[in-house]
Amino acid sequence: MREPHQTLGPDELERLWAEHLAGEFENKDVEATLATMVPDAYVNHVVGAGKLVDELQLRFSHEKPMPWLLPGVPATGRTLALDLVVCVECRGDKLSAERIYWDHASVLRQAGLWRG
Repeated sequence: MREPHQTLGPDELERLWAEHLAGEFENKDVEATLATMVPDAYVNHVVGAGKLVDELQLRFSHEKPMPWLLPGVPATGRTLALDLVVCVECRGDKLSAERIYWDHASVLRQAGLWRG
């Protein structure tokens, strides 16, 4: 068993997530699912009034600098594909929060900046 401060490597993390999903959705086994989680784990379902979750797929040519995505990196001319998850919350008739998530390692790989 790992110490709480240690992290899993990519292969171990992938195996653990697959095991968790299998327990939850394939086998519908609550105990097996819980066995993949720390005792004080939580699940935050983003549902309810004034909330929205959107998945986007972007594909574009990196033809000019994009400081929001690759700060300090000149255009590579490469085609980049990016999956985004956007979580939006509203208060009244205005947006109150917007969180955008993506796998930055895949962007770096596609741009030729990382081989990990």
